[in-house]
Amino acid sequence: MDLWSNWTPAHWWVLGLICLSLEMLAPAAVFLWFGVAGLLVGTTAWLIPSMGWQEETLLFTALALGSLIYLRAWRARNTPRSVADQPYLNKRTDAMVGQTHALLHAIENGRGKIQIGDAQWRCTGPDLPAGTQVQIDAVRDLVLHVTPV
Repeated sequence: MDLWSNWTPAHWWVLGLICLSLEMLAPAAVFLWFGVAGLLVGTTAWLIPSMGWQEETLLFTALALGSLIYLRAWRARNTPRSVADQPYLNKRTDAMVGQTHALLHAIENGRGKIQIGDAQWRCTGPDLPAGTQVQIDAVRDLVLHVTPV
């Protein structure tokens, strides 16, 4: 207990700076809050010299864990949507299945073209005239397999 009872504000500042240095080595926003808490406790102990080591330790624990818990909760609310929320992210062709479009070029001998956005896609299906509405049933090797609507 002698170790704790002899702590000065400088000890808290050094602890805070060590934690901030650890944050630079292993950035995960964990040591950051312990470092800030150490600096704040050191400043508070300097401004209020009558604080005992128990109050300083309690203040450090409350600041460090409170800010860490707050950060985790804030991150959970404000993180960008994940791939689970966007199942077709980077799977443009999978997102096309089920869509309906008009044929740009007639399907002759099983092959034709569809205009989707600013791109033309090769398609296969039964022979149909240009302008026919077709639904995309599958995509294989960047070729759309379609059926008439």
